[in-house]
Amino acid sequence: MAALGTAAEEIAEAIMESDATTLGGLRAKAVAMLRGLKPGRADHEGELEFPDDGGGARSLFLAVAAMTGLAPLVRDMEDRLRAGADLRGA
Repeated sequence: MAALGTAAEEIAEAIMESDATTLGGLRAKAVAMLRGLKPGRADHEGELEFPDDGGGARSLFLAVAAMTGLAPLVRDMEDRLRAGADLRGA
C-alpha cells in the first residue's frame, strides 16, 4: 500500500509541474492539489485547508472546482470532514 501512495504522490507532483493547456489539464491539477488540502490536525473546522492568504486561494480553487465539475467532490469531502471523518488516508 505504501508503494501505491508513493506512486500517487509522484504522479501528483508531475501533474502539478506540467502546464495546464486544457480544461482537462486544469481538472487534473485541481485533483492533484486536493490531495494536499486535507486537514492535518484533529481540531480542524470541517473544511479543506488552504494557505492563509485572506481566502484568495480557497476562492480560486472553488472556482476551478466548479468549472471542472469537481465541486460535488469538494462539497462531499468537506461534509465528511464536518461529520468527523479522517481523510488523511483517502
